[in-house]
This record gives sequence, structure tokens and C-alpha cells, in this order.
Amino acid sequence: MSTSTNSKIKVQLLGGLRVTQGNGDAVDLGARQYRRIVARLAFDMLPRSRGELAAQLWPEHGVSLESKLKRLRTELSALRQVLKSCESEDASPEYIQDVGDGVRLNTELVDCDIVEYRQYLQLATDETNPRKRRLLLSAVIAQYGGDLLPDFEEDWIPKERKSLRESRQRVQRLLDELNSHRLKLRLTLAISAVMIFGVLFTSVAARYRSSPATLTFISLQVQDEQAFAKLKSKLDSLRSPNANREADQARRRQQARACAEIAELAWNSWWGPDEHLWIERVRSVWPDMRAAIKWSSKDKPEIAIQICGALPRYWQLCGEMSAGGDWLENALGKNAPVDDPFRARALVGAMLLQWENVPLRDTLE
Repeated sequence: MSTSTNSKIKVQLLGGLRVTQGNGDAVDLGARQYRRIVARLAFDMLPRSRGELAAQLWPEHGVSLESKLKRLRTELSALRQVLKSCESEDASPEYIQDVGDGVRLNTELVDCDIVEYRQYLQLATDETNPRKRRLLLSAVIAQYGGDLLPDFEEDWIPKERKSLRESRQRVQRLLDELNSHRLKLRLTLAISAVMIFGVLFTSVAARYRSSPATLTFISLQVQDEQAFAKLKSKLDSLRSPNANREADQARRRQQARACAEIAELAWNSWWGPDEHLWIERVRSVWPDMRAAIKWSSKDKPEIAIQICGALPRYWQLCGEMSAGGDWLENALGKNAPVDDPFRARALVGAMLLQWENVPLRDTLE
């Protein structure tokens, strides 16, 4: 059934009963008995048998079920007329549907904040990604507009009100724990960044401090160029797979170690006057680097962390921060030793990419 957006209505039960049309206009339900019917049907948006609904709405003893059902038919008919004010010019929607011997609100035309609250809560419960889970938990908190129907005291409401309030409190505690853990980790990373970048700049300064400076710089450039050429030649000889599994594993180990050595040469040159040379050098062997990272992520995770931790500057200068973040996330998610200094460097690299407007990766959460 095709429906107009303005024909839809939203029922809000949290913080008090409110009914609004798709265009934002409030719907006046009028008499309290109409409000009670809408609240009961909207709470779970499930079909309710007329007998059950009548017994919940009018629990008085001494009144026959037949009399209650007759009253329910009258009230439902009147409520349908009240809801006709929500009809658009091009549609005559049926907000209350007959389902067998029961009734329900039309789920294609009626939304309810309780249902949306439960959906967000279920998504947050099922989500394993810490960053997405925190966002979903925040959405759950935002969706909770207040206690369930505070001005209603029907028998079914207090228990549901208490349950929803307790679930909201659990969500808030969990969100606070996640945010606290995130803050502690960010502080740890910030301290690590200061320490490691201090070591980096001290190393770069010591490298070019000798006199004469120009000759030293040229000498180091030549040494690095020769070392890279030798390693690249080695990689060229290691590209072909070996049919023998053990021999192929040995080939992959040599490839990974060679890539790690190239990554270290590049790391020592970042933020220096010849870093532009290393952008091209790393780019020229990137297929080998990629293969080495993929293999070592499974068999030698410490090598994957070493290589990825040396390349954030490369990804930053090449404008590939998002892709670099993915490589770092995968490498940091492996079971490498937590006290590995290369892991600390990789964490700082991840922070560098975050500063460049890349969301903090799940591993850092």
C-alpha cells in the first residue's frame, strides 16, 4: 500500500502520550479512553484480542465481558473517526486494523518511540564494533524521552515503566564505562605520542648533527639508496610462489623481513629533507609490502605491526589515511606481544591518522 508521508502518525509514550502527524502537527485524541486505547496498542504494536484489550482497559469486576466488548466496539469506532483528521487529501488510511478477533495499529502508518527504543537497544546489544556500539547506545539514551506514560496508572503500566527505566540506567552505565575506557586510552596514546615523537626527532637531529652537515646528509642519502636498491632486488627475486609449502613459507618470511627493513629505512627518513624520495620508493614496492603485511598478519603479527607502524606518514602524504587506518586496524588486532615497542609506534601512527580526520579505529577503542 502506497501511503503519503503526511498520512503517517507517530505515537510517543516516553515522557507522556503525544501523537503527531507526519508534518509535525499534533493530533488531539480527545477523551481519555481513546488515549488509553492508543497507548495500549502502541506499546508493542502487536495485535491484541478484543477480549484481552477490553479486560485491560476496564478491569472492573461485576461487569460482563460482553458489556466490555460492546463498549470497546463503540470506543474503537469513535477513535477511528478521531483519527480521520490525519487523513491526507489523496489517501484514506486505516490506522486501526482488524486482525482476526483482535485489533492492532497499522505498522505501515503508525510509528512508536518505544518500538524504536527497543530496536536501537537490540542493535547496540548485538554490535561488536566498540565505536558503533557507543554510537548506538547514545541513540538509545537520546530516544528515551522520559518515563513511560507518567500520567497513566493502568495495571499493566507500572511494571513496564520500571523495566524501561532500569534498562535505560543499564545503558547509561555501559556508555559511561565505554567513554571512560576511551578517555583513558586517548590519554595513554597522547603520552605515548609525545614520548615517541620526541625519540624520533632526537634521532633525526642526531643523524644530521655531524660536521660537515652537507657531506653527512649526502653520505646518508647514498647509504639509504644503496640499501633500498639491494632490498628491492631481493624482493624482485622473492615474488614467485614456491610449490613446496615449507619453501614458500620461507620465501614469505624473507619477503616480510625485507619489507620490514625498507619500512624502517623509510621511518628514519620521515619528516626529513628526503622523505619525498621515500614516498616513491615505498610506492614502488607497495605490492610486496601489501603481500608481506597480509602474510605476517596471520603468521608473524609483530612484523605486520612493525611495517604498518612505520608507514602512517607515507599514507598521510599520499592522502590515503583511510586505507592506512584499515591496515593499522587489522595489524593491531592481531595477537602480537602487548609490550612490543613497534606496537606502541603503530598506536601513535593510528592517532596521527585520526588527527587527519580519520575516525579512531576500533582497535584503539
